[in-house]
Amino acid sequence: MGDIKKRTIQMNTQIKPIRLECSDNRTYYGDTSIVIYEDYKISLLLSNNCGAVIGDKILFPKRGDMIIFRPDEVHFGRFPQSGEYQFLSFLIPTNLFDFIFQESKHLLSPFLDDSKDNSNLIQLPEPYKSKLITIAEELLAMIKNDTDTDAVLFAKLIEVLDLCSKYYPLQKAAPSVPTVSSLVTKAIQEIDEQFPFFAGLDDLASRCGCSVTYLTQTFRRYTGKSIHTYLTQRRLEHARHLLENGTSVTDTCYQSGFYDSSTFIALFKKHFKTTPGKYKKQETNDKIIQP
Repeated sequence: MGDIKKRTIQMNTQIKPIRLECSDNRTYYGDTSIVIYEDYKISLLLSNNCGAVIGDKILFPKRGDMIIFRPDEVHFGRFPQSGEYQFLSFLIPTNLFDFIFQESKHLLSPFLDDSKDNSNLIQLPEPYKSKLITIAEELLAMIKNDTDTDAVLFAKLIEVLDLCSKYYPLQKAAPSVPTVSSLVTKAIQEIDEQFPFFAGLDDLASRCGCSVTYLTQTFRRYTGKSIHTYLTQRRLEHARHLLENGTSVTDTCYQSGFYDSSTFIALFKKHFKTTPGKYKKQETNDKIIQP
């Protein structure tokens, strides 16, 4: 089983670094936990069947495709077949081009598309798909060797963003991707409106106009998660962001919708493999030592 390899790219001391992460033949199966980022994220796929569920969209890209994630988009990975997968992701601070290469801000245009018909999947035509695969394989070698400079890695990111921004309009005009059940979409919208609070399944089913049994069965069938699991993972992701921004553990607990600190700490530790206090301390230390 491969590991998740990580590398930071520091281009300006006034902003947090770009993060580059790669899954090098790591084994996946089923649905991953829910993730929400504050950054722009772009993933380069080197394997087939690396699925993703983003909001009500279900994506099944192929090798050489890209997936973009906008800030605050609720998403999780979906791997229908057990196997080893390769993909890389850049997490880009939203204010990156406010400080450097301001003339390149147009490269972020796909991330700024807030229209209802926006796209998350970029499927390049040949020979550009092969070019992207080459870039991804070069990045994979760079992060393994850990010898290349931040400037070299940043240049590769610019190449990726250039391809993405050029072909995004064509992708947006392509046939729409599959979506989840309209009932599940309605349920998620209702959960989001009350988040982080939750009035219970009876209330949610009433607002969705169906029985609790039908709602829970349909939700699990389309998302691969129970409503309880979905809500808990959303709350834990929200808690992680609060801790990263300096909120105390106690305030984080209640602002994330947990009403018992011991339960919150236990769930956080199980999910993130560390306690909220240690996570907050590590994030604080990381910000202090950044050059």
